[in-house]
Amino acid sequence: MCLAIALAGGKYTDLQMARLQGWCGLGPTERNKLPPIWGKLQAARDKDETRAVLIKHFERLSATLEEPLNIYFADRLVEDIAKLRFSPNRDPDYASAHLGVSILAVAPISAASQVRLDEEAAETRNATVLTLSDVRAAKKGPPAAPKAYDPGMRLLRQYKFFLTELFGLKCDHLREVNLIYLSLRSMQNRVQAAMGADEWAHLTWAVVVDARQFFGTFSDAEDIEAGVFPQSNLGTTRSMVQAHTVVRIRDTPTQWLPPSPRGPPARSRAEELGGTRSGTKRSGGGGATGGGAEGSRNGKGGGKMDDASNPARKNPDRHPLLAELMRPHEAAGLPLRVREICTAAGIDSLKGLGKWPNNKPCWRWLLGECRERCPQGSDHLRSAEVDADRAKALCAKLAPGIKKLISADVERGTPPSKRQKTGGGK
Repeated sequence: MCLAIALAGGKYTDLQMARLQGWCGLGPTERNKLPPIWGKLQAARDKDETRAVLIKHFERLSATLEEPLNIYFADRLVEDIAKLRFSPNRDPDYASAHLGVSILAVAPISAASQVRLDEEAAETRNATVLTLSDVRAAKKGPPAAPKAYDPGMRLLRQYKFFLTELFGLKCDHLREVNLIYLSLRSMQNRVQAAMGADEWAHLTWAVVVDARQFFGTFSDAEDIEAGVFPQSNLGTTRSMVQAHTVVRIRDTPTQWLPPSPRGPPARSRAEELGGTRSGTKRSGGGGATGGGAEGSRNGKGGGKMDDASNPARKNPDRHPLLAELMRPHEAAGLPLRVREICTAAGIDSLKGLGKWPNNKPCWRWLLGECRERCPQGSDHLRSAEVDADRAKALCAKLAPGIKKLISADVERGTPPSKRQKTGGGK
């Protein structure tokens, strides 16, 4: 018997049910396996009843745990859950990082702070007149990222229980978060002192970004029938954690990071896509195009990447799986060299990446950048043109090589500034 769900807004449509099943990783005959909390929520008639259901459910769960949970169900979080509004946008910014289903939405807060927030919310609801300054004051920004092992593990633990109750153990985002948590716990003696505030900030942001893309992926009935569910992109981050490699994410909010003694901060994602501070673009950037040529400063094998007649260009529409694959590589400041990645991964040639039907993909473009016109005439595919299974297979082939290159770079201790200056060539 299928589980009928109705919340404050009425019964969900078939499309909404398909989305929920997709996030839970449930097939077409498994709707009755949705987590029990959704059955409890179906009788809620308004937001207050929905909040009461959530609070009661997690209080009962907390009573069974050795360490109790401390999740505050603010008005916005309650509304987001009730309306399946789990991802405000797929590309998170700092100001909205705590909205929707986010690790920051379940950050522990004290009982006194909960009382104060409840009082402020009640005052706002009861106010007869609200000014623009009142509205702005009521908007709370995200909490700070954890700065040490104990608060970081506490936050990860709360988040994984939160995900488990809402989406079940088949949720791919939960699976990766849980593996990261278990890896860190198993290495407690090694990482407790080694992981500083900046590394916890990068790790927290990686989880935020993954939640946005995961819950921003909407399944329909056809996807459910085919068993195609949203996929987490945290695998590379987890591999870095397990390999004791420093996790660094390029666009981690600067509000969470200590001032860098090495000069200006890393470029933002917008700047990476072309809006640089100085108006210039990074030159060099060797690597293989789809046809196999290497871009280098001396123009051999494909010409210079900063050729004025055919300038270098970032891919603004990478497939999410490939973007997540390359995120640690880019954060480490390593040059994009596809042949080098393949060699590190044990792949003899570009042919080992496989053939794609109906097109000849430019591997450099898929992974991040190429020249405006591919020198080998390969296809600059858009994200929508990349089959998810092929993207996943490509990630599986290249991830070991990326991990190996990052680990080798960390062992060498090469400063990021020097890497960028010498990044061109083969």
